[in-house]
Amino acid sequence: MKRIAGAAFLLFTLQLTAGIPHQQTDKAAPGYFTGRVTDETGKPVFGVPVRALQSANNAADSRTFRQVGGVITDDRGDYRLMELAPGRYYIAIGDAPGRSSSSPSGELYALRFYPGVGDISQAMALEIFPGSATQADLKAVRQ
Repeated sequence: MKRIAGAAFLLFTLQLTAGIPHQQTDKAAPGYFTGRVTDETGKPVFGVPVRALQSANNAADSRTFRQVGGVITDDRGDYRLMELAPGRYYIAIGDAPGRSSSSPSGELYALRFYPGVGDISQAMALEIFPGSATQADLKAVRQ
């Protein structure tokens, strides 16, 4: 008799939980990049633009990059690029050649890519995982 009651309870429970809609989210929790930008001597650099770039292939099957986030370093040289969808990114710092400074200090810094190269073809892509931080420190080079 106890077995039948237990089986009926289990069947009733299964039927109840089967009727409850399961919530799914299509969007994974965002992550972020954090790091410090220093100069050639190791001192933190204030006001350097830091950008997150994603690559894609265009119709001509060549690789293009688009900016998906940007900040400037604080007075300790720190930055935090927030609310990035999980995926692969390239980190760029500095200004493009021929561009006026976007740095509050008025200094111009050469365009560099993680891990410290001047050409994006040599840059390393970094991964953002859902809800986590990825560290990327860089050296700024004055123009």
